[in-house]
Amino acid sequence: MSLADRITGRVDRYKPRITECVIFVRPLPLIADEKPPAGDEFAFRAVFAPNDPYLAQIESPERLEAMRPFFAQGGFVALAIHVPTDTTVSKMWMLTYSPQPGDAQRGLLPIRLAKDECIILDIWTHPDFRRQAVAFTVAYELGAIMDEFYPHKRWVYGYAHKDNEASRGLMEALYGMWPVQEIKEVEVGPFWVTMVPGSD
Repeated sequence: MSLADRITGRVDRYKPRITECVIFVRPLPLIADEKPPAGDEFAFRAVFAPNDPYLAQIESPERLEAMRPFFAQGGFVALAIHVPTDTTVSKMWMLTYSPQPGDAQRGLLPIRLAKDECIILDIWTHPDFRRQAVAFTVAYELGAIMDEFYPHKRWVYGYAHKDNEASRGLMEALYGMWPVQEIKEVEVGPFWVTMVPGSD
């Protein structure tokens, strides 16, 4: 790749990208009944610090460093571990506080949360494990995490790009969430995110 191509690619990477999104909500727990269970080959954990070795398997050092304030203010990540290979195969990032203006550089939308609210930031399951109920069980285990560490939380939000049918289906069909609002999200570079003013 030529120097010109590398420069062009870097510039393109930082062009603002505007995407229509749908915000969903439902009462906690996200899933009340563990069915079907993922099985004994999987373990689940809540991560409250950026230096967790299982989280480092699936997130870049840059993102983990940027998210230190997220963890310091009470955010966490629920992980699923494939025990035979000791590999992280699913994640769910949960924001439990209202982001500050500077949090846009960490990929946190400027959403004001009430004291009894939280929002799912990021969901991912490895393609090889999407048919093994791992995403079900992570969401089920999330209920136990919330009960133990955030018993005052009553409502959970999530959001998905409007054109991402898989994510929207996950929110609506699997988690039983319903749409409450539409926004336009602005992304710049690998992490920075905000909303188009007035789009909500």
